[in-house]
Amino acid sequence: MIGLDAEGPPRLQLLLLPGNPGFAHFYAPFLCALHAALGGGAAVACASYLGHHCRTSRPCGRIYGLEEQMANVAALLRALQARGAPVAIVGHSLGAYLALHATQEVERCGPAAAKRLTGSCAAEPLHVSKVVALFPFMAVDRASLVQRVLAAAARVPWLMAALGALLGRLPARFVRWVARRVAGADAHAEAAVQRCLRGPAFRNFFALARDEFAAMARPDWRPLARLGPRATVLCSAHDCWFPDWQAEQVARCAPQCQVIALEGKRHDFCVSVEQSQQVAERTAALLRPLLLEG
Repeated sequence: MIGLDAEGPPRLQLLLLPGNPGFAHFYAPFLCALHAALGGGAAVACASYLGHHCRTSRPCGRIYGLEEQMANVAALLRALQARGAPVAIVGHSLGAYLALHATQEVERCGPAAAKRLTGSCAAEPLHVSKVVALFPFMAVDRASLVQRVLAAAARVPWLMAALGALLGRLPARFVRWVARRVAGADAHAEAAVQRCLRGPAFRNFFALARDEFAAMARPDWRPLARLGPRATVLCSAHDCWFPDWQAEQVARCAPQCQVIALEGKRHDFCVSVEQSQQVAERTAALLRPLLLEG
């Protein structure tokens, strides 16, 4: 977990959920820019996924599935609720799916379901003031070559873990060069890539991806429809993870949900400081009204 406290009592608590590989440090520039764009009035935090934040090169042996990640998000939401200020979530890619589904569960569940999701019975239902689905991945697009290749790789996470271990033995300078040249990564993302390869989490990346593709083979737009105007989708033109047909599906199934297309933005905006700052400003524009309510 990385984050920035509000300047004074927080008027808003914002939880950022990353996309897979679920490593918070990719989002450090975005988080800083979002905090500044909200005038320091919000406490902002980004949570790495369970098993995805590596501090050691020793094998951990624990694989966390999609349901466990969702339960962890629900627990984080409950912890934020206990602090009193309004709660909002920004979910990027898979993080959008987790944000929508975890919000749906914690808002509608009774004490028994709350205990199953979070490990404790909540005294009152949770209310999330806003969910921003940022360049979301919510449904499989079988026409996408990128998705087909990654889905095939996700079916053999043990093999991907072996490949990650091999890549982790490469010189750090070479890894940073590849991240910069191939992915257009800035310095913070180069360092994050290097840390991901150095730890034992590579198998978790692809095991979670396997669960992603299985869950999103049968897309469910009901969480968006239930949230209505509390949910906004920020998408990017020509994004293979949220193609035009999905935007049309959202408009049909969740007509109260606003869909905003951002030109010239990439799905992996978080590897670029410049794009992180630009996307943060557009995201902050959706969240500023909540500061007046806090």
